[in-house]
Amino acid sequence: MNEIRISAKERDPKTVSGHALRKGGLVPGVYYTRTGENRCLQFDRNELQNLLRQEIGILNVEVNGENLACIIREVQRHPVRRDVLHIDLMGVIKGQKIRAHVPVHLIGTAQGLKEGGTLDVVLRDIEVECLPVHLPTHVDVDVSHLALNEAVRVSDIQLPEVTILSDLQGTIAHVVPPRAVTEETEAAATEAAPAEPEVIRERKSEEGEEKK
Repeated sequence: MNEIRISAKERDPKTVSGHALRKGGLVPGVYYTRTGENRCLQFDRNELQNLLRQEIGILNVEVNGENLACIIREVQRHPVRRDVLHIDLMGVIKGQKIRAHVPVHLIGTAQGLKEGGTLDVVLRDIEVECLPVHLPTHVDVDVSHLALNEAVRVSDIQLPEVTILSDLQGTIAHVVPPRAVTEETEAAATEAAPAEPEVIRERKSEEGEEKK
């Protein structure tokens, strides 16, 4: 678990708008807990953006000499500039389990890439539940053994003291064969498939229709 610290100040949303804070180089945020506590905070924008470049497990926010242990729930960014616009933080309580999304790091070079395949990444994070002290900053997944058409799944991940909530059958990454091989396989399957029987309908003569 990687613990990181950052300082913040209390803010009053009734007197200062989020737009005014951002214009002054600050970022509004909210800290909340499962017990219903809510606190409005503000962060230095540059300090916060530098912090978010790191992988964070538990974040310790220092407010007026008090330490608020929390995890990052949501970060809102500008759609173009990618500046941080708002951050949501959920407080953690010692001894109480939390749920969080943990990024997945793929390590190694898949064998199938040497055969012209492509590594297709399906999941970039997984959801877990654990005590705060056991929360990992990321999960390493080795893909070096993957050949063509082989995959690594969530069930292949082993995390002591951590319960994985994501679908265990979910694919994390798999090696896709070269397009030419795929097309040849599809063509062979088409040739091997039995032809559909031709349906012949009897056509009535115009004379017969007139008699009716």
